[in-house]
Parts: sequence; C-alpha cells; structure tokens
Amino acid sequence: MNLGAVRMRIAPFEREENMRLSPECLIARPMLLGESPVWRAETRTLFITDIPEKRVYKYDWQTGSIAEITVPQETGALILNRAGNLIGCMQNGVYHIFEDETPAEPLFAPLPLAGTRFNDAKAGPDGRIYAGTVGANFSGAFYSIDSKGNLKTLLTGIGCSNGLDWDAERGLLYYIDTSRRALFRFRWHSERDVLAEKQIVREFARDEGFPDGMTMDASGNLWIALWGSGRAICIEPDCGRTICELHLPAKYVSCPAFAGEQLDTLVVTTARQDDDHPLAGAVFAAYPEISGRPIWRFDES
Repeated sequence: MNLGAVRMRIAPFEREENMRLSPECLIARPMLLGESPVWRAETRTLFITDIPEKRVYKYDWQTGSIAEITVPQETGALILNRAGNLIGCMQNGVYHIFEDETPAEPLFAPLPLAGTRFNDAKAGPDGRIYAGTVGANFSGAFYSIDSKGNLKTLLTGIGCSNGLDWDAERGLLYYIDTSRRALFRFRWHSERDVLAEKQIVREFARDEGFPDGMTMDASGNLWIALWGSGRAICIEPDCGRTICELHLPAKYVSCPAFAGEQLDTLVVTTARQDDDHPLAGAVFAAYPEISGRPIWRFDES
C-alpha cells in the first residue's frame, strides 16, 4: 500500500489508553538493519541507514524512487547540518555523506570512542551532535560533539546507547539505554553541556521487547520502537503511561520519526535479520493525527 491509499486515522491522545494504529508499507525494500530515518523538508527526502550493509537510502517522497549511497563504515545514525547536508555517525567518527558518487569525508580526525561504534545520534537544540556508542559489558558512552570536533563525555557505563530527544522548553533530555531496558530523563544544561538529575521514566519488561529508537511529537509525547516485539508505542513522558500502540508485521522494530510536508506521517524502520516475514526490514508509515517537530541541525560554523 502506498501513500495514496486510504489512511486509518486515530486520535489516541483524546481516547482511552492503548489505542492502536494501523501501519502501511512505505518502502518494501528489505533492510538488514534499517535505522535513523531523517526527514529533509527542503527536498521532501527521507534518508535511512542500513547499518551492517553500509548503505544509506534516499527516498523521494513525491515519486517513491529510492537511491542508494554506499558508505565506508557502519553508520549508526544520520543527521543534517544547517545547510541540509547529510552527516553520518560512523565507527570512528563523523562524516559528510554526499548524494553523488563522492566518497564520504570525515569532519574531524578519528574520535577516541568507547565501545564499538556510534549508534543513535541527533543534533541538539544547541547545534551540537549528541551521540552514543554500543559497548560490550556496558563499556559504551554518550557524548556531545561541537563544531570543532571537541568530544565531551556525558555518560559512561552504557550498554547500547539509543533513542534520544529533548523537551527544550523544559530543559529535559530523554534517553534510552537499550541494554538496561530503560528510558531515562535528565535535566539538560546546554550552556554548561552537562546532564543532571537522572530519573527513570520507565523500565520495560522482557515481554515488551527492548526500547530502541525514539522521537518526540508536537504535544511532547514520546514514540518508542520496541525491538523484538513488533511494536512501537507512544507514552506520556511524565508518567511513562502507554497512550497508543502501533503493531507491525516485522519483529525487529528499530526507530520512529516524523516525516512529510506537515510532519504528520510517523515512519518506522525495521530489521530483516532472522525474521522470515516478507515485510521484515521494510519501512512503515502510520498517521496518528499528531505532528512531529522539525529536527534540530548540526551547526558547523
């Protein structure tokens, strides 16, 4: 089903909890581990990384055409700079990714990272990059990176750094460590670039799956992919209560993001891996009748 199909609209924020959204397949091409969907409004383009395949997919929202960009390393996350250019957080640092055949170029010298590689990352409200790593035995970390390539460690002892987003108006950062099955909230002090007052918003039971990628909508609620459960959920960040669920035909759900001209389409990536469902690894779309927010961008100046 494409974007011209009939859309099932639900307003979960005005009804009883645990309302369900119905997805449709947006990109049927299976990805081994699709991640980090990023919407570029200027060109109506959706970018997605397939981490182990070392590919970035460029999806044209109007035509449905897909182009592939080969990258030199596993790319855990994609962000945009303020000019709208694509940037990838890879195994040893941060790279410009070009949309022609030009090889990716590092923004800085290789960074001394704890863990295996960057995983999820976003540009913050202050224009810095915030990115975490995957590390065995909780050897990963979470960093901020400024325009000069200065790397500051914000958190250590991370197993799998994953979804993050800000309530900038309240000075809060929401952050997931998948290995700990937990969503945390921090007081975020941008002027000092520190995190404080760590709190657990929600811990996830084994039968719920592992919390993975995350995004915040315009109302301040959090959409979280649940790896291994075939679901994404929307929760109230102040109490952790589930408001809405999206059930997908793929078991490994990796990351949600808002896309489209009105930012009213929730796109969700999945992974193929050992899932034999024919749509495992596809990208799905749903319409929750709530918009997302424009993403922040990296300030390279």
